Amino acid sequence: MASRLLLVFSVTMFLFCATAAGQGDKKLPLPFAPSCSTTGNYTDGSQFKKNLDQLLARMPAAAGDNGWFYNGTAGTGGDGGADTVYGLIMCYADRNATQCLDCLAGAPAGITTVCPGSRNVSAAYDACVLRYSDTPFFSVADPSEAFYVYWPADAGIDENALDDARSRLMNQLAKTAADSPLLVANGSGAYGGAPDAMQGLAQCTRDLTAGQCTWCLTTYIAKLRGLFPNNTGGQIKGYSCFVRYNIGAFEVTLPPRVASPPAPGPPSPSVSTGLVIGLSAAGSATFLLLLGVLVCFLLRRRRRRRRARHQTTTAEREMEEGDDFFDGEAEMEEEDEFERGTGPKRFRYGELAAATDNFSDERKLGEGGFGAETNNNLAVAIKRVSKGSKQGRKEYAAEVRIISRLRHRNLVQLIGWCHRGNDDLSGGAGRETQGGPIDVSYGVFRRANPLPLSFTHPPPPLPTPRHADLSPSSSSTACEATPRRLRRLSYFS
Repeated sequence: MASRLLLVFSVTMFLFCATAAGQGDKKLPLPFAPSCSTTGNYTDGSQFKKNLDQLLARMPAAAGDNGWFYNGTAGTGGDGGADTVYGLIMCYADRNATQCLDCLAGAPAGITTVCPGSRNVSAAYDACVLRYSDTPFFSVADPSEAFYVYWPADAGIDENALDDARSRLMNQLAKTAADSPLLVANGSGAYGGAPDAMQGLAQCTRDLTAGQCTWCLTTYIAKLRGLFPNNTGGQIKGYSCFVRYNIGAFEVTLPPRVASPPAPGPPSPSVSTGLVIGLSAAGSATFLLLLGVLVCFLLRRRRRRRRARHQTTTAEREMEEGDDFFDGEAEMEEEDEFERGTGPKRFRYGELAAATDNFSDERKLGEGGFGAETNNNLAVAIKRVSKGSKQGRKEYAAEVRIISRLRHRNLVQLIGWCHRGNDDLSGGAGRETQGGPIDVSYGVFRRANPLPLSFTHPPPPLPTPRHADLSPSSSSTACEATPRRLRRLSYFS
């Protein structure tokens, strides 16, 4: 009797301990047939172990805030170093939110116990999937299935009809899931005459591209007929994707949409920003200063040019208009004759000034009773009336009237005149002499050869004028043998 009681007590205590142990194990979910590497394992205290613990510790909160999905790295900045850890976790959509969050919290905490020392682990739980590795695996699908679950078979089900309805529904969901932002889709389709008799679900981990997601899902869908030929329901859960179908409804909890991150605010001022602003302001100020200096220079040069043009125009106007030099009706008639072009040419003051280097003293030949005679760089001479010389003004008018009317081959000819205010000039040039032709230009008198006193005795039939000094101031000019030099002649009357 005592032994029997002891046996009952022992069995009771064993069942109690097993139950307690089973209840304790529920806190940390266990994966179904996890894939754990066995080579190159890490050791406790190694840098890889530290990086792995860091990554696993932040997975639950990071996935909870990111629509029940997270992938990231820990270690030397994800630069591919030997101790860098790459990890991923995601909830399956056929479980509710509570089951999902429990899996997100429990799977990272217990995986190192399930796969101690492993550097590459893939574990599929009932509510989530967890992966980590020492090599990058993001964006590349792993089509190997972790486990599959099936519902009872029904011998009365037409396998072909079931497979047609299932394939049509699941392929459409695979396409929809690959095109969705969360890479998940669920829906229903017709079967056995009922429009919504079959329900399906397709999901991929959100690190995959649309192409990788489609490839993973269609790989699983192709296996459904062989695994579940006439089953009312079935699912395949893997490390990169998941498919499930069922005749009738089942619970689906889609992950919450991730809120868009707030727009970044304006960057806080920094030393570099302030330096850039200061340099920009200084550059702008320098540019404006240089621009102002350039504008001032151009305006000053424009004013100088305008002033010079104004002075030139004023001088020409004074030269052309001048004061009325000729007095009396006869003198006015004489001036009118010259202005009409029937008398000697009227020169511009600027023309005569240019021909004599502005009447420089170096070109002065001599000076008579009312003015100086000036040499020039041409074969002519120019007589200039002194300012304020009343006698010079009168004799200038007489010279213009008398000499301009004389015509003799041995007598210089007046070819032009000019007066401007109180500064008046007269001039002429010989047409032809015994010395040959004479070039006519600005100014007064030029001859090729000097002649004797009787040069005014013309051969018949020209009229013979009186022997006299035809210059009112008893002064005239002639040329030496050298064409470019002029000299003043003495009295010849």
